[in-house]
Amino acid sequence: MLRPSLKNLAVLITVVVFILIIMQVSASLEVLAQRSRVTGLDAARVSLRRAVMQCYALEGSYPPDLQYMTEYYGLQVDESRYIYLYETIGGNLLPVFEVTAR
Repeated sequence: MLRPSLKNLAVLITVVVFILIIMQVSASLEVLAQRSRVTGLDAARVSLRRAVMQCYALEGSYPPDLQYMTEYYGLQVDESRYIYLYETIGGNLLPVFEVTAR
């Protein structure tokens, strides 16, 4: 049978290892969340660019606004997570557009 001091040491080591495991899991979850945010932002940017280019290819002019692309080209806009910038210069000039995270 273990002496009381060895039992205390064993319990202490177990608690420290458990805390280290919890810290590692927490750090891993944060990394996954950050990657998810970056991936979502990239997907939003690609979707916007694709809708702009598809409209130009099919209609011969760039879309007038985001609303137009959501109605006619299936663009899904998530304004709770992202800020969308879309400014037209002219029907045949590439508009200025960007998606940033909130």
